[in-house]
Amino acid sequence: MKSLIALFAMTASITNASEYCAQSPVEALKRLSNAYKSRNIDKSLNAIDFNAWAKSASNIGGVKITPHELKEEYKKNLENGGFPIYTGLSCKLNQKQNGSAVVVYEACSFETGGTYKTNYTAIKSKCGWKIGSLYMPNKALK
Repeated sequence: MKSLIALFAMTASITNASEYCAQSPVEALKRLSNAYKSRNIDKSLNAIDFNAWAKSASNIGGVKITPHELKEEYKKNLENGGFPIYTGLSCKLNQKQNGSAVVVYEACSFETGGTYKTNYTAIKSKCGWKIGSLYMPNKALK
């Protein structure tokens, strides 16, 4: 019986991992975007590699924050209505190898004619691809 329970737990953990890990960098960003659109905090958090994001924040911005602190702050922000707005937005995604990282480029157009461009870093994890940093570097709304 114990071995059956262990097998079930292991299978459930593999299923959950594949649900949150994408097969490509572009798919990783699509999963994060879909989690935002459905306002699903758990899926949003699981689409991000907080270890990589915290390391990136430290290396680029000099911000010392642990992955756990970053995840908790991000979760708090989402809980307080911090989801991006996708209404009237049409986006195209592209990816490019940049040294050891893969950068996913998001170029969006608003129905009103404005544009928005953002770059994300995608990280290959044990189970597939996740987003490793958000909004760095960021090109402002035009």
